[in-house]
Amino acid sequence: MPNLQLSPLIDQLKLVALDDDFEKHFNLLTSTLDGPSKFKVRAEVRRLTRACPRTVDLRKRVDGDCRRIEHRGRVHYLDEVARDIFERGLRDYNGVFTQDTYERIMQAENNYRVMYEQQKAAQAESAEDDTFDDESAFELFKLGFYPYRDEERMNYTVEVYIELEGASSCRAITNNISQGGLKIRVDRSQMQLQVGQQANIYFTGFAKEFTIDPQLPIRYEIARISEENQRTYISLKRADGDLNKDFDAFINRFISGYKRRYRVNTDNTEIALLNKAHEQFYLPRMRRLTLYLQRHSKELSCKYVLTTYNNESTLAHWYNETNELAIGPIFNKRRSQYMIKKLERNESCELTLLTFNIVAKGKVYFYSALVEELKKIELWDTFASFAVQKSSFQAFRLSLSPVNHKQAWRPQAVPQHINLPSREQPFTESVQHALSEIDYVATLDDVTDLIKPFCGLSYNKDELAKLRAFVHPPSPPHRSQAIKLEFVNLRSEQRYHLRSRCRVRSGSFSRDGLVLDISEHGLRIQVDEPIPGSNRSEMQVSFTQLLQHHKNEPLTDVQYQIVNVDKSRTAFNLKLSEQPASRAAAQFLTRFIQQREQRLPKIYENNSLKGFELGLRNLYCDAASAVPLFFYQTKTNEDFLGRIGVPPVISDWSRLLQMPNSLLPKATLPTLLNTSGLLDKWKSWLMSADKSERPMNQLLLFQLGWDDQNKRTVSVLAFDVETVTLDDIEHHVIQALLNDTIIAVNIELSRTGRPDRQFIEAEMQYLSAYAQYKVDRVERQLDSVLGVADSFSVTPLLTQSLELSESLQAVAAKRLEQWLSATN
Repeated sequence: MPNLQLSPLIDQLKLVALDDDFEKHFNLLTSTLDGPSKFKVRAEVRRLTRACPRTVDLRKRVDGDCRRIEHRGRVHYLDEVARDIFERGLRDYNGVFTQDTYERIMQAENNYRVMYEQQKAAQAESAEDDTFDDESAFELFKLGFYPYRDEERMNYTVEVYIELEGASSCRAITNNISQGGLKIRVDRSQMQLQVGQQANIYFTGFAKEFTIDPQLPIRYEIARISEENQRTYISLKRADGDLNKDFDAFINRFISGYKRRYRVNTDNTEIALLNKAHEQFYLPRMRRLTLYLQRHSKELSCKYVLTTYNNESTLAHWYNETNELAIGPIFNKRRSQYMIKKLERNESCELTLLTFNIVAKGKVYFYSALVEELKKIELWDTFASFAVQKSSFQAFRLSLSPVNHKQAWRPQAVPQHINLPSREQPFTESVQHALSEIDYVATLDDVTDLIKPFCGLSYNKDELAKLRAFVHPPSPPHRSQAIKLEFVNLRSEQRYHLRSRCRVRSGSFSRDGLVLDISEHGLRIQVDEPIPGSNRSEMQVSFTQLLQHHKNEPLTDVQYQIVNVDKSRTAFNLKLSEQPASRAAAQFLTRFIQQREQRLPKIYENNSLKGFELGLRNLYCDAASAVPLFFYQTKTNEDFLGRIGVPPVISDWSRLLQMPNSLLPKATLPTLLNTSGLLDKWKSWLMSADKSERPMNQLLLFQLGWDDQNKRTVSVLAFDVETVTLDDIEHHVIQALLNDTIIAVNIELSRTGRPDRQFIEAEMQYLSAYAQYKVDRVERQLDSVLGVADSFSVTPLLTQSLELSESLQAVAAKRLEQWLSATN
């Protein structure tokens, strides 16, 4: 084979090799070559243009359907891509099936062998890719952002000409192409560009290779203009009413046939995969209560409360004597109107709520008051001092946001026409109707420990009677329902379907039953008749049916502990006891599952995220004001804060995190948080913490100011919320506000579990089909996540609770806005 420098010359000559004037063309085009090079070119042209005696059968060798084609007595089986190459070859070589045509068919991009080699090469290229970007900067992502494309977009470079209305045309190069769109690179200085402008595109490059008319204009509209790497890119979409069935069919065939070679642009899928997976780390660790409210006239009613593993203890305070959730009345008519009006004025609705309850004569009486209400009628001291002495005392940062119903359903970041077994279906009408009734999302962040130092210990007993104005009605006017946010694959073990008879014993009761599913250390059973049993109590299980085939195994009276039981007392979730006597049974069950893993059907149970709960989850992501922070530990034991989720609701804290490093002082925020003793303390706690442990709670106080050169300065102090005193906070805040300003942030640090892989399975499958190296890169990053911190601003809460003068609060707010918004 000649060297690659001669390939363009060979490509030119082979198309005229069968013409009568071939020698003329050959002598003209090879006039600058030496004798050996001319010989090589002539030999290669002759080899490529001679008739090929082979029969081509691509069945089971390509990614496409093959049809029978007969040519000069030979029967070929070709897919659509190969047929296109075959027919073009016959036209180019006067009806002869040449060696060149054969090699092009066998090297087509959808050939399985070619696909394998390309993917292997791509993985090799990416093996050295860093999992993370520069650790001196945070990687920001928007909560709930899963960029979706309805069409596959293929990376492909080809020459086109763009012609704007009333302007001359100019040459451009495509960056990627889809059925209904195009992205091109152009010299912007050649023409005036505007979004919405109509443009004619001439596919001159395609015309050189395919049967496309180079004078055929395809109508597009400019959708976006961007500058990247000092180049101008234009994103275009097909103009409305531009119908050209022949061109549409060509583009469809072209992308289907060539996408394996030139690769589909999967950047949006990788982004969605990373975002969704990180949210799966974060959402189950939230301590906040998320409430979904419906507006009735001028009053808000709480319909649903989203519960997680970390907020169950907080929510437990809100159940009354009849086990009903009684949190709704905190939104009484007066408060509802007050909060709704703040939102209508485009003001931030961020308030502080104090609550407690009293049990009397078998009934639970709930009290709640906003700090604004108490200070207006001068009852802050009495209410706060009385409430803080109750074991039921809780304080919350309350935030309210309107709902955008369009954000409840978010399709997976895989084009709809791609057939995947894990495809999520749009919500049913009943789910859509239930979600449409939600008008607002409220979040209650537990700031009890932060508020306690501001509450006095003495109060005027004569004023206690006034607190009756803050008691909730005895029966909630609207019932609230707790909705569990579950991610099934947070389980430590895979579960499998297994139907096998058993006999169970709990105390003095014995019952026959049926094993429903099994894992190495877990079991779910259904007994024939109810049997007493409560969480954490012991239950002995004898695997009577398995014993028939495994008589010598320790399968009698295996010790389990009840994890969950249904109301009928007939269905139990069990986990294997940690007693030494259970180890032999655990070893057998592990072997049993491993030997039959291919035959035992796996259990996938994310039904809770298939409908209504998924909609609630998405609505929260669209209305959140908290900022999740993700901590990583690399294989070289480097720890750092690397990724941050940016919420839709803007706060001073989220604005600070999004400031460009160029506007920050030398000790940039990433450097400040990643190299200070603060990170060492967080790392030490994460390394020793268990996933089920209560989050570590800290208060960060950022002091923001200006130096002598009028450059920004920033420093940070950290306080343990459980031990901080009023004097500590007050001293540092007052000192900071003498000349500077502050941002106060509450941090709740948790050790992470594992993300629910089933929830991101569709994106994983699609991405692996085109770019396995990207899947590997994502998995490396996910495996490195060590912890997640839920963080939110408490600046207004702090300045309000310190009872600073209104003038000082106004000055601090003005300085803060100047610091955050200055452009240099």
